[in-house]
Amino acid sequence: MAHGSVGLNHLTRVLLTIVFLFGALLWPSFGHADSLEINVEQVKVYGAPDEESDVIFTLFKGDSVPLSKKSVPNYKKVLIQDGGQKRVGYIKNSELTRGGAKTKPQKNQPKSKLKGLAGHVVLGLTGGGNYQYQGARTYTDTASATASISALSGFSTLFGAFVDYPFSERFSVSGYFQYKKVSVTGTASYSLTTIPNVATDTFLKETFLVFGALLKFYPNRNGSWWFGGGAQVDKATAGTLKFGGFPEGPLENKDLPTFTYVYAAIGANFPLFGKFYFMPDLRFGVLLVSNPLIIEADIIGNIGYSF
Repeated sequence: MAHGSVGLNHLTRVLLTIVFLFGALLWPSFGHADSLEINVEQVKVYGAPDEESDVIFTLFKGDSVPLSKKSVPNYKKVLIQDGGQKRVGYIKNSELTRGGAKTKPQKNQPKSKLKGLAGHVVLGLTGGGNYQYQGARTYTDTASATASISALSGFSTLFGAFVDYPFSERFSVSGYFQYKKVSVTGTASYSLTTIPNVATDTFLKETFLVFGALLKFYPNRNGSWWFGGGAQVDKATAGTLKFGGFPEGPLENKDLPTFTYVYAAIGANFPLFGKFYFMPDLRFGVLLVSNPLIIEADIIGNIGYSF
C-alpha cells in the first residue's frame, strides 16, 4: 500500500511538472510581467529594437507599462496601449539611464474597460437629453395682450456631430454643432382670458441651431476620464407659445432668442469595437445675459471613431 502511494505521488509530481512546462511555453511573454515606471521626462518607444525604426509612441514621466520578461540587447521590450490597441514597443536603455527607471511587480488587477483617447482625432455623432429651467417673465403678443409667465422647466432632446482634435498630450478641443428642440411648461396669467390673473397652463416650444467648443483635459494621458468646460451659441430658428386652450401661436422674430451657454463638463471613453467608442459626458451651466435666468443640464451620448 505504501509503495502504491509513493508511486502515485511520483506520477502526480511528473504530471504537474509537464503541465507547468507546457503552460510556460504557451504563456505570453507579458503574462504576469513586471511593470516599467518612467522616471525621465519622456522616452521614445520604437516599433523595433533599432533607433532607425519608426517611433510609435511617447511615454512620459510617471507612466507605467508592462515589461517583457524576454531580454533584448540595449532595449527594454514593453507593451503599450495606443487608442485602445495593444502594441509591442522598444525603449533604448540609454534613454532610461539619464534619470533612471524602476521596475516593480505588476499587480494582477482586473482590466479596465476604459481606454485612453488623448492625442487622437475623433469624429462622431452626438445625441442626448437636456433639462432646462427658465425664470419668470412678462410676454406681450401681437394683440398687445400681456402675460405674466411663471418659471418654465422641462426635458428636451438634441442631436448633431462633433470632432475632437488634440493640441497637446493631455488637452483636446471638441468642436460640435447640434439641432436642439426645447419644450418647457409652466403657468401664466393672461390678460385676455375670461378670468384675468388666473393661472393657465403654458407651453413654450423652440428649436435651436447650436455651435460650440469643449476643452477636455485628461489627468492621465493613457486614461479615459476627462474634465473641462465649454461654450456654445444657441440660435433659435422657430418657436411657439400656447396658453391653456388657446391656439398655439408662433413666436415673432423679435422673440426668437440667441443665447450663449457656458458650462462645466466631465466624461469618459468606453471602447465598443475596433476604433469605435461610446463617449458619454455630463454638462451643467447657465445662459449668459439671458432674461430671464436660464439654467441647463445636459446628458450627452457620443459615438466616435478614433484615428
